[in-house]
This record gives sequence, C-alpha cells and structure tokens, in this order.
Amino acid sequence: MQSLILAQSEGSYVYTEIISDKVATWSATTPANASRDREKIIVGEDMGFWGVKVKQNPSSIAGLSHAFPYEQLTIAWRIASRYWVLQFTTSRGQMSEADTVAIAGPTPAMADPYDRASSLPYRFRARRFAEVRRLIAHVLAENGRCRILDIGGTERYWDIAGDFIAGKDISIDVLNLQAAPTTNRTFRALAGDAADLAELPSDSYDLVHSNSVIEHVGTWDRMMRMAENVRRLAPRYYLQTPNFWFPLEPHFRAPFFHWLPEQLRYRIFMHRSLGFRGKAPSIDAAMRSIQGACLLDRGQMQALFPDAEIKRERVLGLTKSWMAVRG
Repeated sequence: MQSLILAQSEGSYVYTEIISDKVATWSATTPANASRDREKIIVGEDMGFWGVKVKQNPSSIAGLSHAFPYEQLTIAWRIASRYWVLQFTTSRGQMSEADTVAIAGPTPAMADPYDRASSLPYRFRARRFAEVRRLIAHVLAENGRCRILDIGGTERYWDIAGDFIAGKDISIDVLNLQAAPTTNRTFRALAGDAADLAELPSDSYDLVHSNSVIEHVGTWDRMMRMAENVRRLAPRYYLQTPNFWFPLEPHFRAPFFHWLPEQLRYRIFMHRSLGFRGKAPSIDAAMRSIQGACLLDRGQMQALFPDAEIKRERVLGLTKSWMAVRG
C-alpha cells in the first residue's frame, strides 16, 4: 500500500501505511525523508493505529488522500490497552467542539497482544492477575459479593478474568479522569482524579485495583495522595507499577532510557522516535511526555504502601514490576 500523508504542520509530515497487516504511522520533516524514517519503524504485535480527530470545517476534509489544512489534529494509538496521543496545532486559533469530526475509528488491521492468550504480554498479565483473583475469592467467601474500584482501568482489562467473574455478585467501578463508556452491567464508569477522591467515603469498596497508573499521576505528593486513597477506600488492594531498575523503559520501549538525565532524554526524544511514539515536536511536548511517567523502586513503593506486601514480577531473574498487595 502506498504511504498516505495524514497531516502536515510546519514542515512536519505524518504518514500512515499498512505494514505486515498492521497500520503503522510515522513522521518525517520532508516527504524526501519519509522512506528513511519509515525504515525506523518496528512493527510489533501490539502496535495499532486507533484513530484521528480533526478540529476543522468538515467540508475541507478530502478523504485523507493528501495533506490538508486543519486547526487541531489528534492522532491516537492504542498500545497494550492504553491510548497514546500525538497532537498538532496551528496558529489559526481554536474552533468549537461542534467542529470536531471523527475521521477514523478502530481498524481491523490493528493487532492487540491481549487478543491472544499465547502472547507474552497476555501471559504476564494473566500471571499477575492470579493475585487479584485470590483477593476477590477471599472477599466472595467472606461477604458473598465483591465491590471493586479499578483506578485508571478499562472494562477490557477484565477480559483477563475469563469466566471467573461471570455469574458472581461482583461490581466493578472503572475510574478515569473522564468516564469511559461501558457495555457490561458488571461495570460502571466514574470520572475522578486518583489523587483527589474525597467524594468517595472510606471503605466504599471491598477491593481497590490499579494497574500501571500511579507512575502517571505526577509528583510525589500526588502519588502519596493516590496511595492514601487506595489504602482508605477498601480493606484490600492490589496496585502494580513498572520497576525503575528494570532496564527496558516500558513507555518509550527503549533500554536504559529512563536512567538518563531529563536534559538528555528530551533531546533524544526530539531527534528520534522512541517505541511507538513519534519525535517530539518541541521541548514542551518532550518534557510533558517524559515527566508523564515516573517509575518507582521498591523503597518508594514501600513508603507509599507501608501496610502492603511488596511483591516482585520477575522476567529472566530481573524485577520487571512491583505489586503492592494488602489482604
């Protein structure tokens, strides 16, 4: 398939192409560099182009067959059940939400490793979920029902539970900054900030669950406030986060990247794509992305969750992630 230019902004082009039955995207400073930058793409099992949203007059959209003018362009990838967003803006100013048009949705070309029980990410998650399953089983044995708060989670994540949830008195509230629609009556979508949940009374739930979220909430103070909420809202909890000392940074998918000084990391990120992220267009964008993930070590996890057992998830003898478990 011929490469397709999705957008052009201040000399930066964004391309998409189906490669190995997956939809890939990449950026180049000029069309002449597109072929070179294309060769840098690593097409993995969990890479997928999710969609495009453009704030502009719908009449000016030309089927994405060439570069087009726009006010604001957002490109989102779904990677391992998370959404990563690359946004471009021009100096024309902002248009109203009424002018926001969805151009593309989920595509059959997208491959997700959690669709296949044989994939390595799926097996890692299934192994970790054994801890969650044990906690839920204890609650059900004691109370006959289990009320779960999943902070920063998705309904789809719970597919990993298989038939374990089906037919049981289990309710799961999925809390995010913006409430995400749910399709199963077991789930309820809530909107809230993990560091500010004063509206939820203590012990509102039987179990609090959070998977790879606390490293994204911001400063240490906000991590402490999220941890206090996790500990306050249920007698049992499970919280997982990547280990700072694991050599592969999971968000940028680059070995040793997170061990470098920020001043070096933002410069690297502005000059090359990392993992499935395109090059940062500015220092501001690079720094926001880099500071958006703050990995923790065991000591920090123990300080955040002093009443929990801090368990390791090991890969090849190395600690890949930490799990704080109480109950």
